[in-house]
Amino acid sequence: MLAFLLILASGLADNAPIAATVNGETILLADVDAVVRVKSLAGSLLSASAVRSLRLAAVEDRIDDVLLKQFLAKQKLTADANEVEDQLRVFVESLAKKKETLARFLKDAGMTEAELKAQFATLVGFEKFVDKVGTEAELKAFHKLHQEYFDRVTVKAEISFVRVSADAPAGERAAARARAAQGKGEPYGPGLKPGEPVVLTKFDSPVDEPLAVAAFALKPGERSTPIELAHGFASVYCLERTAPRPLPYAEIAEWVRDTYAARLRKEVITRERKAATISITIP
Repeated sequence: MLAFLLILASGLADNAPIAATVNGETILLADVDAVVRVKSLAGSLLSASAVRSLRLAAVEDRIDDVLLKQFLAKQKLTADANEVEDQLRVFVESLAKKKETLARFLKDAGMTEAELKAQFATLVGFEKFVDKVGTEAELKAFHKLHQEYFDRVTVKAEISFVRVSADAPAGERAAARARAAQGKGEPYGPGLKPGEPVVLTKFDSPVDEPLAVAAFALKPGERSTPIELAHGFASVYCLERTAPRPLPYAEIAEWVRDTYAARLRKEVITRERKAATISITIP
């Protein structure tokens, strides 16, 4: 842990207080490192490369937050002080039920009360956006479009992954793609052993979404074509698919709305990223 703290301190000493700039709005390195420290408290000594990886992951999350906040401002969907205080009050009450305090939460989260209120302001603004576009007709159409997900269909699959860098020679990448197509790669998923399958749902699976989408397009016994990921190629082999277990819409309306909101947030951020001017200056 001492090595980790020294690395962070050296980054600040090198006069690099800004971690990223998003459409002219800065994200401070100190704020990023506050998040990284919290995520690393349970870990062992970290190398400089490990710290940088954690910083990059944290700054990407902050970039998403800034982009969403900027989008809501353009839509004039902001929260007033009373709405933010209401959110804070409910949150403090929920902490009290778990015998926790706001001060302890803020310390553990590595954030200030002002930063928490800023997050609540974005949350309230986004809820207003969901209310604006997520009409009953829109939500029912979303439910119908993603019927398999809401019918709780799952797919058991084996994912074969072959790692290859994006800048590897064309022949090396072609060979990696061919191995993935033949299912001769490594298992892909959190903590999987060779030959161990993973159970997928269409949206919130523990693997990259393109792999889950590919799995749901297969019948048992079929293998997908190779799918290009950030660090290589993967193919999906469908083992089995569960039968639908539909529920009346009225019983899952809140689930449908929550899922719609999560997908909408992702779509907004993806679209805003394409149009944004983003500079990451992690040391």
